[in-house]
Amino acid sequence: MAIWELSGFTFIEHLASDPAVRGQGLGAAVLKEAAQLFPGRRCLEVELPETELAKRRIAFYERNGFFLNAYPYVQPAISKGRQEIPLLIMTSGGGIAKGQFAQIRTALYQEVYGQRC
Repeated sequence: MAIWELSGFTFIEHLASDPAVRGQGLGAAVLKEAAQLFPGRRCLEVELPETELAKRRIAFYERNGFFLNAYPYVQPAISKGRQEIPLLIMTSGGGIAKGQFAQIRTALYQEVYGQRC
């Protein structure tokens, strides 16, 4: 997992665990620790709920206090030759208004992905 402290929120990037230790509470413990270290709004990107694995990931984050926002979002291509990826943004503390989503998207594009909006 990587954490970005951005203006007004913390971005949790790519939380992953080895399949051998999944289901043992490690991911939930990491998210709980992140909440203590980085209070306030936290957000993360998730895949669209089109596969069972993506649905399970979304449910995991929901069980850990995140809300799935339905605004369209695209992760920019992260390197040359790669494609954009349609994703969704999940936020702690409940859903966000469209204006808040736009601010988060702009901050992610500029600060994390180095894109101009």
